[in-house]
Amino acid sequence: MRFTVVIPTRGRPEHASACVRAILAQESPPPFEVVVADQSDDEATREAVGADPRVRVERVPGRGRSRALNAGFRAASAPWIVVTDDDCRPAPDWLAALARVIPTSAAAATPPTAPTTRPAVPNAPSALPSGPS
Repeated sequence: MRFTVVIPTRGRPEHASACVRAILAQESPPPFEVVVADQSDDEATREAVGADPRVRVERVPGRGRSRALNAGFRAASAPWIVVTDDDCRPAPDWLAALARVIPTSAAAATPPTAPTTRPAVPNAPSALPSGPS
């Protein structure tokens, strides 16, 4: 099980750096990567987060949290994506705890499908009236 941690940020290199450090300090984590979706106007965030090979800074043109998140999701290479904000400091066992609660079998991880037919409703009319006569 692998995770991509997406961190949207804009103009807060000190927050992004502290968040990345907290994630890199995870205790017994599953394999993971960090994608910092950066909407800043300069390179301060890239410089602040450092050069750890598990961390990528993706420049995101434009503004908006959803735009940054979508860019981070597109850049993710792991099958599981988790999100945290740049001002958060995840607990040291955050990723390990997530890995423990995610089902490991493909059948358990597959969402249920919608039924192809609707169940019968007892005593329901077969057709609704078409409106006033």
